[in-house]
Amino acid sequence: MSNPVEHFFNQCKTPTYVFVVMIGDAVGDDTFRSNLYATQNEKIFNLEEGELLGFLGINFIMGYHKLPSWKHYWSTLEDLGVPVMINSMPSDRFVTILRHLHANNTSVPHRNKGKIYKLRPVVNKLNDRFQQVYKGTIEPSIYESVILFKGRSTLRQYSPMKPINHDYMLWAMADKKGYTLVFKVYQGRMSWQRPNSKAWGKEWSLNYQNMCGEVIENYILMIIFLRPRFLRDWQQKKHTPKNITDDKELDRGESDFRFTNTDVGYFKWKCDTKRVHLVSHFHGSEMTIVKRKDRSGNSNK
Repeated sequence: MSNPVEHFFNQCKTPTYVFVVMIGDAVGDDTFRSNLYATQNEKIFNLEEGELLGFLGINFIMGYHKLPSWKHYWSTLEDLGVPVMINSMPSDRFVTILRHLHANNTSVPHRNKGKIYKLRPVVNKLNDRFQQVYKGTIEPSIYESVILFKGRSTLRQYSPMKPINHDYMLWAMADKKGYTLVFKVYQGRMSWQRPNSKAWGKEWSLNYQNMCGEVIENYILMIIFLRPRFLRDWQQKKHTPKNITDDKELDRGESDFRFTNTDVGYFKWKCDTKRVHLVSHFHGSEMTIVKRKDRSGNSNK
């Protein structure tokens, strides 16, 4: 089940071709919409798919080969100019594509709250494609994924306690091998209510179901750092165990678990000073002993 769908990659000889397969029709769609945008503004653009792929490649190079200004990449000076970019397209054409690149030609709806409305077709296209070319392992998980970004954007998040503290944040459904099946761009509190909100469980349930779609039905889904209320509301359960050991009564390494009358298990384990909570409708009550090492390198249970 975890192998790529072979017929998509039969002709792939290099990683570049794999990338082209992965983005699928997104390049063709964006080429059409960019030309349409130019026409709507009474301009001649004539963008081609191969040209847009070259534009994307130039942006990749800019990501790892840093220069003081984008203009320096086309410089005639030996210590600045990048031949592969100079030979790909003129700087004027690069700027023209940057100005006319479009992914959605429809007008923003009245009272629209989605910050990525103009990019929504690309996100939807990529999510569909990711599931077409690779089915993933049977046990995916949902967790946040961050993309470093220090520019100006209303989507940028600031997380002072994390190694990457200026970023775009995604909610991603990834399998055991690290492959992303589905992703959703976090757009702030307007789309995800705070955990202390009365509608917290319902709001998160709807967002997760919207993100994963039918994928949930075919996988053993793992969701990290969510309250039991989420699974209860998601499955429309009404009974959560009340007699589980309180966090303060658990010593390091101790655990406890309870099952509801609908076979939903609630597990709690104290690791160091923190408690780890797990809610599952798949796992049973079997227990095992795991050995680990402390700071001194000594093994303990």
